[in-house]
Amino acid sequence: MGPKINTTNDEYGPRVTLDGQYLFFTRENRGNTMDIYWVSASIIDSLRHVVTEIEDIKNQIPESIRIYQNYPNPFNPSTKISWQSSVSGWQSLKVYDVLGKEVTTLVDEFKPSGNYEIEFDASKISSGVYFYVLKINTFCDQKKMIVMK
Repeated sequence: MGPKINTTNDEYGPRVTLDGQYLFFTRENRGNTMDIYWVSASIIDSLRHVVTEIEDIKNQIPESIRIYQNYPNPFNPSTKISWQSSVSGWQSLKVYDVLGKEVTTLVDEFKPSGNYEIEFDASKISSGVYFYVLKINTFCDQKKMIVMK
């Protein structure tokens, strides 16, 4: 931040100088004095860039936990499973057959909040109905998928 100048002249309101190098800020004090601060335009551009990056990151964080229907469904031999998580935590994504027997574990690790997608290759299992179950902390949800060979 640039040097501070005390003045009693009202003409020093917030403004950008003619050369565009500085932005002036004013603040009224007790009585008739005003503090004037100026900041380099390059610093303002840097701050604008940081704020934009923070907003971009904030917009990428989901607002809830959700598992999506796999695509394609039915499929042969592979499909994509997507989900989102608004919280960091231990995430588990498992596939089960209709009898409840675990077929495979696709994910079993700590993950930060975000959007995820994984490909499930069913070339080694038989045709039929299967369920995939997502668990994140106390959240649990499942979807049905069909393998057709």
